[in-house]
Amino acid sequence: MQVELTKTLYYQQGTSDKVYSLWLVRNPDGRYIVQYAFGRRTGSLKYGFKTLSPKKDRWEALQILEEVQFQKVAEGYRPGKDLPLEVVGSWFATKDDVVQTKEPEFSKLRRVRF
Repeated sequence: MQVELTKTLYYQQGTSDKVYSLWLVRNPDGRYIVQYAFGRRTGSLKYGFKTLSPKKDRWEALQILEEVQFQKVAEGYRPGKDLPLEVVGSWFATKDDVVQTKEPEFSKLRRVRF
């Protein structure tokens, strides 16, 4: 698997100090998935998928990644320095390793401008 794009967002308010990282990953078969990790910046991260199935079209997977990013920014997260892959480790799991998540409903999300 090859990581093609990484986006990392941070949330700091009161005692909260969270990180949310997204990856656009290209599988060996040429299809794309969006994976994520989140949690306290100083704690262990939880991992999952934002794509229910691998996408043939890079644009479709990228759109899912960006919609999640816009949603997190609307919740108060701010872009920051990407997590180095050494911090995350070599975790790029298979579908059997994590709980499935729903793909974002694009019509319910609004775009946020900086």
